Amino acid sequence: IERELLSKDGALFSALDADSEGEEGKFYCWTEQELKKVLGKDFDWVKRFYSVDQCGYWEEQEAYILLRRITDEAWIRDAGVSLAMLEEKLKNMNERLLSERSQRVRPGTDTKKLTSWNAMAIKGLCTSYAVFREEEFLHLAQRIMRWLEGSQINEEGILYRSSDEKGNKIHGF
Repeated sequence: IERELLSKDGALFSALDADSEGEEGKFYCWTEQELKKVLGKDFDWVKRFYSVDQCGYWEEQEAYILLRRITDEAWIRDAGVSLAMLEEKLKNMNERLLSERSQRVRPGTDTKKLTSWNAMAIKGLCTSYAVFREEEFLHLAQRIMRWLEGSQINEEGILYRSSDEKGNKIHGF
């Protein structure tokens, strides 16, 4: 959500479109040929890890959604690798895939900032922090909260339901 939805003022935008270049899923899906080109000798590993098979097949694009059906723990057990090895492999693969995807035409972003959705994100991030103790969850929750307190409540104490990049704000109730 930080990479795709976080606005400069600290709020989360509403959504990313599914369509780009007039086709649903084009930005997010991969053909086998694209994956082979980007990943080379690592294609077979990614094919197994991300279910590049009928389960992940996206008919509209004749391509695949990179879909995981197995936990890290199960993969480690089945592949006989360490967690550190898996994390390093994933980091490398995902960096390469994201770099290639960044060359594509991005889908549009709905830049409305909804108070309720941002509040739910804060709650989810705080819960994640409580469970995993990863500071980045807490910092992001705090950043969104600062936006909410500083931008979504006016001087009379009225809470805004939403706002957009043009500064339009709609009162909540």
